[in-house]
Amino acid sequence: TAFVSPKWVPQMADAAEVMAGIARRAGVSYPVLVPNMKGFEQALAAGAPRALRRAAIEACAAVGPSAAARARALLADKDFEVRAGAARCLGASRVRAAVPQLLAALDRERQSAVIEALAAIGDRRAAEPLLALLREDHPVARRDERLLVVEALGSLGEAAAAPTLRRELFHPDPALRAAAARSLASLAAAGGAARSPAVKAALGACSKDSHGAVRSACSAALATLARR
Repeated sequence: TAFVSPKWVPQMADAAEVMAGIARRAGVSYPVLVPNMKGFEQALAAGAPRALRRAAIEACAAVGPSAAARARALLADKDFEVRAGAARCLGASRVRAAVPQLLAALDRERQSAVIEALAAIGDRRAAEPLLALLREDHPVARRDERLLVVEALGSLGEAAAAPTLRRELFHPDPALRAAAARSLASLAAAGGAARSPAVKAALGACSKDSHGAVRSACSAALATLARR
């Protein structure tokens, strides 16, 4: 269904009732058409039902930056999927003003959508909170989450991330080693501290890694350093 003006599409006047009456199945998404900010607001206003709030926030990216204020508020929604959708919306719209709310959300829960949104926005205020997730005394252990953080640090281009990323070159997981090499290359391209002798030595060592993907990533990073 669609949240559009009943003046122009009277057949859609019962959109809220339709969404509320659907018998839902696990693993099935139920998107709605939200062509503008007014439709987005209508979808959320009608959306006491959790599924409707989810559908509305997933349409947020199509609405664009004008929906950012509502998406920022939904970062604190009681429903996990709504919170994740709000983060995806803000990341897709590159809403820099939302960085404080996203960092607060990251502090409350380490959610992948929040990490990805911070990386997409590219604001360096996110660097220190993300680095904290990789520190050895932090309980972060999930491989996919750690991989996202390593990739996000490369996107931010923050020189202070270089020592931590260098340490990740020796992580037991080859995917993380390769991601760290790519992120160090990104830092070097941005003029960051990735050109230090310690980083060069670590990249030289991992260019002889037993995994081909790691060797390739480290060799490419060294080539980037050589061009700077």
